[in-house]
Amino acid sequence: MPMVTWRPDEEGELRALLAESWAQSGMLTSDQVRETVDRLTTYPDDTPPASDTTPTVVAPLGMLFDAVRTHCR
Repeated sequence: MPMVTWRPDEEGELRALLAESWAQSGMLTSDQVRETVDRLTTYPDDTPPASDTTPTVVAPLGMLFDAVRTHCR
């Protein structure tokens, strides 16, 4: 799975870029934008999920950016 790395001092800029891109796409609500940015900028935890939670799927970042670019045209 493609990954992007960033320095701690770049996180704010990265989060702002992702939030702006997703917000401008019109595909997500503002709450969904925040949740998506949180998921994309948090290192996956190897801890198994609690039995009462639904597992989430993480898409490769390139696919997400392609979707944003496609819907922003």
